[in-house]
Amino acid sequence: MKKGIYIAALSLATALAACSDDASEPFYSVTYPILRVEATIEMEREEPETPGDGEEGAEPTGANLRSRTTGAHIPVARAEEEPAPDPDAAMLAAHVVENAPVQPGGSYTLEFTQADGGRLTVLSDAKRQKGRFVKEPGATQVRFQFGAWDYLASVATESDARTMIRTDLTETYRLLFPELKIASVVRTEYTYE
Repeated sequence: MKKGIYIAALSLATALAACSDDASEPFYSVTYPILRVEATIEMEREEPETPGDGEEGAEPTGANLRSRTTGAHIPVARAEEEPAPDPDAAMLAAHVVENAPVQPGGSYTLEFTQADGGRLTVLSDAKRQKGRFVKEPGATQVRFQFGAWDYLASVATESDARTMIRTDLTETYRLLFPELKIASVVRTEYTYE
């Protein structure tokens, strides 16, 4: 009886070790070499108040501009002015790129040991970090977990195997910079130039 319990316990331990991620061989592996990192920043803008047509004291503008002395129509060419770069947006973009977990020259290697995830190896700045990733079958979002990082990213592969890894960092940056009116912050890592 004692020998049977020992064999059962040994069999269970062997089975558990075989199911462990560290012991299993990946059935699929993919590497995303990162060549470029960019940030897209959108700030909430306050629209300047423009007086409506026909208001008392409002200056006529655009196509309704007429000479006050002659009543003749004066054509006005409206040039679309490029808004001045927002210094806060430029500062945020630089911060996002500088603090990206994988810099150009680095990579993500995903080893599928299960249908919905597996081992992750991240190479950045000559540092190799081990972690895990989770990706539901058929989904485009991947959860990366390594070191102090834990984030959800969308992985989009184009027809010629060029890939973009996009991470929405809006809530993170709203918490970091509550004084700024941040509409959206997105980091994009490219596997191509």
